[in-house]
Amino acid sequence: MWDTVTRLLKQPELLTADLERLTRPDLATRQVLEEELAEVMKRLEQLPKERERLVEGYRKGFYPDFMMREEMDKVTQEQRQLEERGTELQRQLTHLDRALAYRGQVQGLAQRLSAGLWRPWTSKDGGNSFAYWWTRWSTTRAR
Repeated sequence: MWDTVTRLLKQPELLTADLERLTRPDLATRQVLEEELAEVMKRLEQLPKERERLVEGYRKGFYPDFMMREEMDKVTQEQRQLEERGTELQRQLTHLDRALAYRGQVQGLAQRLSAGLWRPWTSKDGGNSFAYWWTRWSTTRAR
């Protein structure tokens, strides 16, 4: 595992390419989730009007008691399912936003790494302190 981490840190463009490949479908997924959430919200806005129509029809004698109860139960059940689905879609969108934010953070790290973090630093006595540290660290990790 350390070899993989070391390779990715020494070649951050590999990390960026993998992240790009893994998150590419996320933008299309986000659009689908947002569209479905909009449909769910639209339907939830329509349900109170549907209840009002049922009550009005009942008052005018268009529906018997049993039919009114059945229809109201259907509307209530549909509302519950839509609310649950809306909550799930919001959760998925939040998760997707986090993943995209992590991608940005990792890309920033990769840019900083490729911009010179791996250039050897020089100690006051003229030695290469970072290279020395890295060699010591990587050999002790391999044991």
